[in-house]
Amino acid sequence: MDSSNSTSTWPEIAPFISIATLETFLLVNDMILSCSVSLIGVFTNLTNIIVFSKMGFSESSNMSFLALSVFDLIVSFSAFASKVIYSRFGLELTIMGSIFAFTMVVATGGSAMMTALISTERCLCVVFPLKYMPPTSSVGILLSFMKSYLMLSALNRYLATQPEKFDEDIYERQKSVLYDRDYCGVSRSLLPSLLRHWSSLRRVLQEV
Repeated sequence: MDSSNSTSTWPEIAPFISIATLETFLLVNDMILSCSVSLIGVFTNLTNIIVFSKMGFSESSNMSFLALSVFDLIVSFSAFASKVIYSRFGLELTIMGSIFAFTMVVATGGSAMMTALISTERCLCVVFPLKYMPPTSSVGILLSFMKSYLMLSALNRYLATQPEKFDEDIYERQKSVLYDRDYCGVSRSLLPSLLRHWSSLRRVLQEV
């Protein structure tokens, strides 16, 4: 008997939970827990921004915590919008979801950098008490550098996830490409992305 002609059947594996249970879990997680926590983050960070703004910028710590609150506010709002748009129970706006996904990724990076800066500053204050006094100008320069870096990162991610051609005939397929590539690990350098889109950018500038 020829073994190549034999067929093997895989046993059916029963799901751990039913579809109804999964739907209930997704509804509670996406539309109740996640949205509630995100909205709380929006209001608390707005309060922090108002408080640190009234305290002034005479101390570098106020500048750092204000910048951290701004980044966290953007993350909280983007997370709320992403859950409403991406969730199967929310709206179906793929392109808007892509924009909020870009914003949340960039703002999360800014929040992480601000947390590292504040932790380093606190550590130096503990190790060198009454000696280390970070000047506000240095903190301002670091914040400007972070802002420039995040803007370039956002531009890089936006250019790297654009489809090669914009054709109305394949618009639906391109929307799915944008949707599927939002959270995948695609990373391209800024220069190849700019070179790849230079012809289209130049054509747009000439039309303007």
